[in-house]
Amino acid sequence: SVPGLAEEGPATAKALHQAIARGLVRSCHDLSEGGLGVALAEVAMAGRLGATVALGEVPTEMATPPGMSLLFSESNGRYLVEVRAEDVEAFEDLVWSVPHGRIGHVVADPTVSIEGTAAGLGLSLPVSAIERAWRGHLDGRTGR
Repeated sequence: SVPGLAEEGPATAKALHQAIARGLVRSCHDLSEGGLGVALAEVAMAGRLGATVALGEVPTEMATPPGMSLLFSESNGRYLVEVRAEDVEAFEDLVWSVPHGRIGHVVADPTVSIEGTAAGLGLSLPVSAIERAWRGHLDGRTGR
């Protein structure tokens, strides 16, 4: 859902629930703590897969080009949803009335790549580096 539109929350939740009930959703992660950036990292670690994402495809009412604020914006009613290619049309039929966008796709290479439209924004991180940074304090290693 679009950041800042809390009134869209119930409609988004209802549409997403219908999609889940119909088996159209492979995975779903809220964008609350840490926003899209953290959600991408967490699902990549959990699935041992990568993702390619374009911030310019994220639905937003922001006046400025998408940047770090969009990547790490914490707000209610926004979700990162994975849908099989063969289910995209049926999924979009269910969520047509709420803001949504195809922002990227899952890739076999365990790397998270994010392209932005703001000057200089773009990153590519191996899932192993993300996991080392996340677990560093637990096993004595740092994000080396």
